[in-house]
Amino acid sequence: MIARPLRQLASARTLASLTLVFAVACGSSSSTSNSSTGQVDPPVATNPTPAPDAGPASNPPADPPPTTSPTPALTGITNGAVVAGQVSLAAAVPAGTAAVAFQVDGATVATVTAAPFTAVWNSFGSANGAHSLVVQAQDSTGAAATSSAVSVTVGNHIKNIF
Repeated sequence: MIARPLRQLASARTLASLTLVFAVACGSSSSTSNSSTGQVDPPVATNPTPAPDAGPASNPPADPPPTTSPTPALTGITNGAVVAGQVSLAAAVPAGTAAVAFQVDGATVATVTAAPFTAVWNSFGSANGAHSLVVQAQDSTGAAATSSAVSVTVGNHIKNIF
């Protein structure tokens, strides 16, 4: 009856020795056995190798920044419109715009420094006929972008005003 427990103890020690040899050969951990109980102590890390940093796997790559910044645009007035008297001007501008200049034939008729970027152009100061309107948006660093021109015709005749 004693032979069986001794064989089990010998087998446990052999297993512990093989585990120790394998762990040391791999260079990752070692284990010891407690000779009084025949139990194998859990492995202890001797030189853990950190896993390579592959970065966050759950986050997709960020979209590249836009290659061109959005340009401002005149809104509420269309190419070829006939205007007279007080003309309402409005601009759609990129985020971060600090000031907007409304221009008629290259001359600034109004500058607005806060949203909403709207102004009124008194067309009585311009001759009847074709005129070009643009809006220029400027950010806080001084960078400016200009809209496409909108062509309008001023028709300040009594029948168009009243």
